[in-house]
Amino acid sequence: MAMLPEDMKHLINLDEKVAWVVRGSETVVVSDQRIIIRKSGGLGLKKSFVDYPYSNMVNIKLDRGVRKASIEILMRSGVQSIKIASLTKRDAYQLHRILRENIIRGSSSQAGQPFPVIIQSPVRSMEKGKDDGQQECKKCGRPVSADFALCPFCRYALKIECPECGKQIDRKFKLCPYCGEDLSYLDEIDLEL
Repeated sequence: MAMLPEDMKHLINLDEKVAWVVRGSETVVVSDQRIIIRKSGGLGLKKSFVDYPYSNMVNIKLDRGVRKASIEILMRSGVQSIKIASLTKRDAYQLHRILRENIIRGSSSQAGQPFPVIIQSPVRSMEKGKDDGQQECKKCGRPVSADFALCPFCRYALKIECPECGKQIDRKFKLCPYCGEDLSYLDEIDLEL
């Protein structure tokens, strides 16, 4: 673990524990309560500090490049997101893991705000007089049970395994309801058998 920079020590509360420090174009301090980002400008003469509590964070996205990686943190406001770029892959993976755990821990401590929130439209169950336990295969159109992982007629994958936590989830989900992993990129990948 890297040492906390001198100019950031005064920002840490007495009951706050620093978990990790990432130094790069920006210095990111990860604690058990929040993240603090120090941005430098004007040849390092001007510094600004911004902190973001975990209770305001909804999800985290890891973008892996060939040499470098970046992390984007989605905030509850829906408009603002935090992007931490130019990280080494090792730093990005570690930062992603720590932030994800703290976001989940922070959201579970707030009563009435479970993590993640997935809302399905009631219109789906009214389509074409379907039963609650039936759905239609998106490939062949035949009726299949809602708990099937594969269509028994054409072998189309109705459910997928989350690449992060390994749990079986519905293929149409854009976010894993168990670990919060962003699954929107899976639409672009052909998952058929």
